[in-house]
Amino acid sequence: MESKSDSKDRRIVSADSLERLVARLGDPRFAGSDFLWTLLLTYRYFTTGEELLTALVRSYREQHDDADASIDEDTLFYFPGSDDELTDNGSVGGVQSSGSLSSSISSLSDPRQTSMGSSLAPDRTLQQVSDQLGMSQSQLGLPRKSSSSKVKHLFSNFRSRYRSSVAEHSEGIPDDNISIASTSSCCSSHHGPPRCSTLTLRVFNILKQWLRNFPEDFQTCPGLQVLAKKFFQDVVTNSPSTDIPLAKQMLRHPIIDKNIPTTCVIPPVTSDGCMMAQEFDSLSARGLAEALTIAAHQRYCSIKASEFARRAWKRSNKEDTAPHIVSAIDRCNWVSSWVATEIIRGDSPGERGELIEKFIRLATFCLEMNNFNDTMLIVYSLQSSAIKRLEKSWKIIPEKVIKMFLVVEELADPAEKCASMRYRLNSSNPPCVPYLGAFLDLIYSTDVSLPTFTPQGLVNYSKLSKIAEIVRGILLFQQEPYICKADEDTEKYLKHVKVMNEDEVYALSLAKEPKVIPS
Repeated sequence: MESKSDSKDRRIVSADSLERLVARLGDPRFAGSDFLWTLLLTYRYFTTGEELLTALVRSYREQHDDADASIDEDTLFYFPGSDDELTDNGSVGGVQSSGSLSSSISSLSDPRQTSMGSSLAPDRTLQQVSDQLGMSQSQLGLPRKSSSSKVKHLFSNFRSRYRSSVAEHSEGIPDDNISIASTSSCCSSHHGPPRCSTLTLRVFNILKQWLRNFPEDFQTCPGLQVLAKKFFQDVVTNSPSTDIPLAKQMLRHPIIDKNIPTTCVIPPVTSDGCMMAQEFDSLSARGLAEALTIAAHQRYCSIKASEFARRAWKRSNKEDTAPHIVSAIDRCNWVSSWVATEIIRGDSPGERGELIEKFIRLATFCLEMNNFNDTMLIVYSLQSSAIKRLEKSWKIIPEKVIKMFLVVEELADPAEKCASMRYRLNSSNPPCVPYLGAFLDLIYSTDVSLPTFTPQGLVNYSKLSKIAEIVRGILLFQQEPYICKADEDTEKYLKHVKVMNEDEVYALSLAKEPKVIPS
């Protein structure tokens, strides 16, 4: 393992194996929720979901086995929720000398009855405990004299019978109302075992976060869902009773219980229609900016974090691995083509100049709304060879408007890799629509420039944390929606307008302003 410490004295992993990364999930010296989220996002670079879940289950089993193996004749045994000792000579400390079964159980489960200042009778024998519970030692599975070779097995038997008695004679909390948080508080109310509950809380919290933040992993991989369900069922059947309520709760999760299929309904970018030139002329630049911003933000908010992993948007099955990113990219291409199409349809340089001016104002309004995505797309379209070469059209644009264009054009400077845009985005208040293309390029360059594994064969967690940090920045602005509403006529226009492809636009550009051949 390679690691270092941050300013808060937390350990930061640089490289490690899968098994040790899983073990680190419950270590407070590491970076908590960020560490977990990063691992759940980027495990796809070095393993599969089934292997990660198998490693989690293995960690759960091994630590339970270690906890059981540590029990021997010299170990102090504890009842749940108490500090009562079961010593190797068969005596129990801290049990009331008289009372009903319910009061006996209450004394065993109430930590206030076992404080150092209590006047409880010391060294109560197993016979006295069995008398208090209304059960014989044979019914409890305990001999009259405990032997060191059998004490571990006998204590396990006694513990399960004791917990059954608690369940039968106390009101308790119904299983349907038990949550991980409530169980955690119960487990933290005492200082001794059962250690199993702490281990279970850790593993179950990881699975709960996995289901909440990356449900598509289970929805698109039936094997992972089956494996998770089998684990929870096995916990209910074979694990300590303190673990059972949590397992039952997880079995009731909709994805685990019914495996709800992925509902990926992505609206088309546009439908075939006619080029409504007069309708575009009647629409205001601000109204178009609002409609574009709402549409862009809706697609942006639909993107799942897992779609950024392993360059999923560039793979052959990208429609399955990154459907929302693919949809967002298609829309970006459509916006660029739409801008060029509307400009090139102008018959005269004056008309084309007015259309260019309108799109410059549109880009400015998009920037005011923190819609960096469409701002950049409009700028790139105006910089395209088919539009930039229209010298006669650009000469008609007022100087004031040209200065407005230079401001937005600075954000798209390729030499700086959109550094100005990213700086302005980081200093903006949501809602925002980031320019997706710049961040996809940043993830891609980070992925290809850094190896996934170190020369020692360890997982390069440093690379994975860099990618996760970029993704976290992209998704940061999904939380805050826009409160404006798009104009109905503008939405209708954007839905039905037909656009030309790049070759068609360039051919029409040459036809309307032919190249000047020097004599």
